[in-house]
Amino acid sequence: MCARSLRELARRTLRSRGVIIRLPDNINREENLAVRLSDLSPSLYFGIEYKSHNVESIVVTNIGQGGGVIGSKAPDESDVWVPMDLQTGLDLFIFSMFWTFCIEFSLKFSFSFINQFASNAMIKITNGFYSLS
Repeated sequence: MCARSLRELARRTLRSRGVIIRLPDNINREENLAVRLSDLSPSLYFGIEYKSHNVESIVVTNIGQGGGVIGSKAPDESDVWVPMDLQTGLDLFIFSMFWTFCIEFSLKFSFSFINQFASNAMIKITNGFYSLS
């Protein structure tokens, strides 16, 4: 069974080395998406290429990761399928990419902050024991 999650498709896309998004001409595109994502994190860089096609679906092909389809027709089982309106699906997919990035970044930052705080606390506790002897 296909995964039906925009968040999963966004996660796969962010972890890929690049993405090709095939969509009908009547769907509005976010042309500066790669630049906007790299503005959030300069270390996050991958290419995004839009291609037009005549099928009523949006096909997301990730390099190095599984992709997915937004539309009414289900893809292969390994791909993500999001059955919804195309323009709404693309807009929510882009939003999900930013949301997923922000969540993962904040978790990494939080754990790094907690680790640093715990290390400093352990140093103070250890130094306190040494000063007692």
